[in-house]
Amino acid sequence: MKKLIWIPLLLIVGVILYASYKQLTIVNHAQAIEKITLTCRDECMDITNRERHVLEITNKKDVKQFVNAVRNASQVPGVLNYMVEFEMRWIYSDGTTEDYYLTLRNTRELGGLVVKPQDSHTGYSVSVNDANLLRDLLYE
Repeated sequence: MKKLIWIPLLLIVGVILYASYKQLTIVNHAQAIEKITLTCRDECMDITNRERHVLEITNKKDVKQFVNAVRNASQVPGVLNYMVEFEMRWIYSDGTTEDYYLTLRNTRELGGLVVKPQDSHTGYSVSVNDANLLRDLLYE
């Protein structure tokens, strides 16, 4: 009878350890981002008046701001209606990449929107504070 009590307990501990390991892996992987590229789409060109279509973010502090903004974003319920301003690619030190769409109007009172291209029906709202930190980098 005592053995039966240990089985569910061990399963619970195993799940907790696995979840902790998975989260740690994500954190370590995020620290290995070498560069973020942002390809400015037509909508972005109208806002920024940029001559270059691709921006590269390599400064570790700036990369961290992008990572934090995406991590802190909250899922948006319902159907999305948005225009893509930037195609954002995170490039990791091991050569893997992660792609996002970023909508970040040059209006400091608004948040932003992040969408994974492979799941374009699910969006994540970037807080006004995080969006403004990103605007300071992009629209300087």
